[in-house]
Amino acid sequence: KCGAGSQSETCVGIEIQTYSAPKIYEKLVHCDVGLSPSEVYPVHDVATLSAKTAGLFQKDDTQPEDMVKRCKRTANAGRAFIFMQLGVPVVVDACPEPLLFANYNGQPTSVVVYRPHVWADTVQRLLANPGARARLSATEKTFARDFLTTRVQARKLLARTADVLRRREPALSLI
Repeated sequence: KCGAGSQSETCVGIEIQTYSAPKIYEKLVHCDVGLSPSEVYPVHDVATLSAKTAGLFQKDDTQPEDMVKRCKRTANAGRAFIFMQLGVPVVVDACPEPLLFANYNGQPTSVVVYRPHVWADTVQRLLANPGARARLSATEKTFARDFLTTRVQARKLLARTADVLRRREPALSLI
């Protein structure tokens, strides 16, 4: 709780917004830091993670112990991508999907948090370091320009489609 009698020196307001792309853009583009937490806390032990979440996957999945599928359903790199496209430094959980995109050309595109209890400290340190935020922002914008645009993704899809078509065996002649 923020306000009179608050134990916390730092208070953060949270607003619920009706979805509107321009309104959301206008809010997010001015953020100092973007947060993209997952719903599963990362742990050292995959068996522990599996035991805690197996029930969620046994009805739907044929592979209930699949760590990547488990984190994919609970961690969303798409949220991080939005911040990256805007150049807003983003903090992510250490789940496989966000980790795949946490580095570009040897530079970090996000700050990865490996333990739930260090989120607050990590965010505070990033907020206190405008130089680190500027470097992250520059790398994120370059990554987003090189990989996250519709044009780039369309080119990749066309190239992969062409590869598949080139490998296709010629039609058999029945004559």
